[in-house]
Amino acid sequence: MKLIQLNSVIREVDSEATGMAVKTLRKKKGVAIKDVAKETGMSLSLLYAMERGLRPWNQEKFTAVIKALKKLSGK
Repeated sequence: MKLIQLNSVIREVDSEATGMAVKTLRKKKGVAIKDVAKETGMSLSLLYAMERGLRPWNQEKFTAVIKALKKLSGK
């Protein structure tokens, strides 16, 4: 697990659980991972690895992915 600072509070981030939750949300919204990659400017391989918990999440990446999901799903 990785520690990140969020709003002046250090929190423990479980990359695998975060990735699974983001993947579930992305699929629920019907958004393709390639579209998230294009919208965020992140590589497809990085997003795949993050969704599988193989690469760490940080606040910037998480926020970018969530914003992209909202925009691409229209919600």
